[in-house]
Amino acid sequence: MYRTPYFQTAFLQLAKEYDMTGNPVSWFGIHAADLDRAKKFYETVFGETLQEVGGGGMRFMIFGADWAKYGVSGMLWSDGGAVPGYGGTTVFFNCTDCAETARAAVAVGGRLLQDKFPIANGYAAFVEDSEGNRIGLHSR
Repeated sequence: MYRTPYFQTAFLQLAKEYDMTGNPVSWFGIHAADLDRAKKFYETVFGETLQEVGGGGMRFMIFGADWAKYGVSGMLWSDGGAVPGYGGTTVFFNCTDCAETARAAVAVGGRLLQDKFPIANGYAAFVEDSEGNRIGLHSR
């Protein structure tokens, strides 16, 4: 599945501690060419502290989660094989107002791809993160 036994062990430990079987998506990984730059971007934009975990020659920046609530969590990571960029999977982040969060992303080096627009269950916007990944923003 993944290249390092450490990653497999870390993921399996999370799966044992938390029930990650309730939704089709249980975890996400956002590729980063520069983990420190990406960590600063996500911590600044979303006001959250990412926890650094490492081993097996790899570093991960884990997003916090309240496992008693609906949703998933994930990490920033670099495995040396995948290249971050636009065109792959899009991860959506909940926020209070996606227009404000998009402005915060631009203020720390992100790029606005599509400003806030209405969708069936609220609003969405798209920004490019510090690594060139497209991320979605969702607010009600």
